[in-house]
Amino acid sequence: MMDRLLRNAEIRGREATGVCFVDPEKGMVIVKDGKPARDFVYKNEEYLKIKENLPAIVLGHCRQATKRLNTGPENNINNHPFFAKESGIAMIHNGTIDNDDNWRNTVGQPDGLRNKPESSVDSEVFLAAVETFYYRLPPETRNMEDAIDNACYTMSGDYTLAFLKEDEPNKVWFVRHDNPLSFAWIPSQKAILFGSTDTILESCLEIHKEHLNFFIEKMTIPAVVNDANEDTLVTLEILPEDSKVPFKITSRSLDCAANDTRAKHYVHESISDTVVD
Repeated sequence: MMDRLLRNAEIRGREATGVCFVDPEKGMVIVKDGKPARDFVYKNEEYLKIKENLPAIVLGHCRQATKRLNTGPENNINNHPFFAKESGIAMIHNGTIDNDDNWRNTVGQPDGLRNKPESSVDSEVFLAAVETFYYRLPPETRNMEDAIDNACYTMSGDYTLAFLKEDEPNKVWFVRHDNPLSFAWIPSQKAILFGSTDTILESCLEIHKEHLNFFIEKMTIPAVVNDANEDTLVTLEILPEDSKVPFKITSRSLDCAANDTRAKHYVHESISDTVVD
């Protein structure tokens, strides 16, 4: 299924491909390459070694570079997923960040970025901002939801984001702001797929329906594939096997920055939270 998702998502970007997941022994594993998905899934030796033993949560990304200066896919450091080593947070991004250069110039300042991004890509600046806000929270109350909320409040642009955290391997966080994001719930597999558009997900369901029993889901696709609401943070947590339901889903409304007028030290109180089991 991961191969199919990546190959279908290639329409969103053909310059690089990557995946990340948390290994219980190795920690965060990131495999990426400056190749289109059609080559990555069949020729990347690292991916070929791990593809048959992927864990429950995996992020995948196909890249189309939007800011070309020093960000070309030929340098693999510029490709997704990005990883913040101190916090153990990994991120993929679809879209552009408008005020990344302003943020990049704040590294080391009292209200600036905690760590310098390794690449020149705008996406990694957003990750650095999430890490910065994470460590500004009191140690006893640090959490990804507040860190992401604060970053969205101060980072302007258009984006869909997905995050993993090394020490919370059963959770994944999604953000949608001005870019598409769709989910597909597959009851027979107790699985959730996500992608930039419902067309990508529907194609996966259609291709696999005969031998993976997706026929019923495909016939009721409006109830299966859903767009995420605009300016929303969705937290998906996989629950223990003995739980009555496989997932816990929490959503939070975001007040995403419309422009670059918000000061970098602003901290935002969340608007609302809801929980769905």
